[in-house]
Amino acid sequence: MRSSEMGPRFDDEPDPEDAMPTPATRPHDARSRAVVACVASAVLALVLGACGEDEPLLRPAPTTAAPTAAATPSASPAPAPTPSVEPNPAGLQPLPADEIDASFVTIENFFKAYEYGLESGDPAPLRSVSGKNCHMCQLLDDNIVTFAEADAEVTGGKFAIQVATLLESTNPGHQAWRLTMTQTLTTITEHDGEKSELRSFDGDALVEVAVGDEFAVTAIDTTVDE
Repeated sequence: MRSSEMGPRFDDEPDPEDAMPTPATRPHDARSRAVVACVASAVLALVLGACGEDEPLLRPAPTTAAPTAAATPSASPAPAPTPSVEPNPAGLQPLPADEIDASFVTIENFFKAYEYGLESGDPAPLRSVSGKNCHMCQLLDDNIVTFAEADAEVTGGKFAIQVATLLESTNPGHQAWRLTMTQTLTTITEHDGEKSELRSFDGDALVEVAVGDEFAVTAIDTTVDE
């Protein structure tokens, strides 16, 4: 439901320790193929006969070469199949036609993309729903890249939204939401077995979404209860 509050204020540079925590890794393979060709050859032997002086001259019967088997062409190897690329690896939802519904689905996609990034090490889906000047978005992107480069395994960090309230925004072309939400504890296991944690979150957050031609999260404030 809509609130009578006027637009929320977003901290341009929230404390990194308040950054909503957050799962990390992936592999690639190569293929090769071999081509085998076969060549067949035949040898023709010629036999000559001689005549004695007292023997009648005989014309030797013409000799014919034994027929040679035609070389069977080798079958061309089938080309290696090209691995298909999943166009939506994070499973982001398509946006509804209604602008308000689309802005909320953008928020859900943002959190889903972050969870996917932590598990896979791929920040691309998160970047696709992040605004260019979103400070918190960049912090979460950095988490994904850092854990992936460290070859760390990330577990937990799952989001759940309990209540979502649409607010009046004073920023043209944007919508603001107040969310009551949780995020579970995130555990990072380094390559050498060392573990660290990002604390869980349970409270309210303000999220601003750019709407119109391109929907994207442009600001997140998790300090509204402080």
